[in-house]
Amino acid sequence: MSNIFGINISPQVLEIIEYLIYFLLVILVIYLIVKVLINENFNSLFQKKAKTINDINLTEEHIEGIDISKLLTTAIEQKDYRLAIRYQFLLTLQKLSKSDIIEWHFDKTNSDYFTEIEQPAIKKGFKKVAYLYDYIWYGEQTIDDIKYTKSVLDFESINKQIQS
Repeated sequence: MSNIFGINISPQVLEIIEYLIYFLLVILVIYLIVKVLINENFNSLFQKKAKTINDINLTEEHIEGIDISKLLTTAIEQKDYRLAIRYQFLLTLQKLSKSDIIEWHFDKTNSDYFTEIEQPAIKKGFKKVAYLYDYIWYGEQTIDDIKYTKSVLDFESINKQIQS
């Protein structure tokens, strides 16, 4: 150590540093084992965490009891158009559920809903808005007000079909 760093360290201090390194390695191994046991993959250690949205907890509430229109208005006012697309999609799901076209459940996928829809026009519209939602929300695409306005037309179209 003295040749590399120019510092003379006593053997007792080196032994303490060695035990400290072993202790940190054991802590790291325990941490990794816990991650594996809770079925979290190792890639999650190096990926950025997803931004959480605390305004809706869809696992506890039924979609029909949520005022999505208010949340949508707030997202648009804040110019968070990506979140607004999410709310547009949830609003469409809410309308489909209220019209008894689908049976909403937080565990269902868009494919599950697609197979439940029987009317061809609504099915086609749902496929389009589901694609938009997946592309923008899960693809983490940033959109501006112009792209948002174009996308909203598809949501408005299916929502009109649901109401009629």
